[in-house]
Amino acid sequence: MSNKNSVTVLTEAYSLGFIAVPLTAGSIYGLRLVLNTGFIMTCLTPGARDGLIAFGNLRRGDGKYPVLHDLAIGGRPLPPIPVRVNQAVARYSPDGMLGLDILSLFREIHFDVETRRLTLTF
Repeated sequence: MSNKNSVTVLTEAYSLGFIAVPLTAGSIYGLRLVLNTGFIMTCLTPGARDGLIAFGNLRRGDGKYPVLHDLAIGGRPLPPIPVRVNQAVARYSPDGMLGLDILSLFREIHFDVETRRLTLTF
């Protein structure tokens, strides 16, 4: 469910009580990133990195980190973002951790615990 000022996605319960947020890179590559407000940058697992490189959605950036392109949440495009790749997050997440760098793109964040719906307002 979305309107022009917000997007709502149904999150998934993940092991250890984490919440996984579904995103897409390009038109078909699905990502499930655990919502983690303790991470400043979004982190990917090595497996997610390899898949995103193969699909052309993760490229070298000007700086130290690769840049994730063509990312969307709930069908709404997001700007390219630099990401870290970290093997350790694979223990806790299917594809990585969604950090504050993406969440800071929104004016308001609302999570309904009962329905697991995440609403992000621009």
